Amino acid sequence: MNAVHIPLAADQRGFTLIETIVTIIISAVLAVILAQVIANQTGRSYRPIQVINENLALRAVMENIAADCRQGANVQLIQDRLTNEDYWEPAFTGSYSFQTIDMGCVGFNAGTGVEEASACTDSPILKVTIAIQGTSHRLTSLFAP
Repeated sequence: MNAVHIPLAADQRGFTLIETIVTIIISAVLAVILAQVIANQTGRSYRPIQVINENLALRAVMENIAADCRQGANVQLIQDRLTNEDYWEPAFTGSYSFQTIDMGCVGFNAGTGVEEASACTDSPILKVTIAIQGTSHRLTSLFAP
C-alpha cells in the first residue's frame, strides 16, 4: 500500500504539542484558583445562617426558663436546673454545647439604677447569662419568678 501524502498549505498549520500542553496547564491553574475563590465564598455565606441558628438556640433555653417562671418556679429551682443543664433540651436547642456564664440574683439601686448583686432572699430578680461554647454568642435575661 502506498501512503498518500497531502501537502499542507502554509496557512493550514495546526497547534504544536507544546502549545497544547501550555494551554492545558494554564487552564488547570485558572480552574484551581476559581475553585478556591468559590470555596471561600461558600464558607462565608454559611456563617450568617449559623449565627441565626445559634441565637435561636440561646432563645430556646431562655424561653424554657421563662416558662418555669410563668409556672411559679422559685429562684432556687431555676438555679438547680441551670446547674444540672436541664434546660439544654436537644429537641429545642439542637446539638450546641451551652455554658452558664453568670447566674445570680440582682437588685437595682433606686437612686442610680445601677445593678447590684444581692441575696436571692432580698431580690427576686434572677439574672442569667448563657453562651454557646466555642463562640462569642451570649444572651442575658432577667427573670422575676
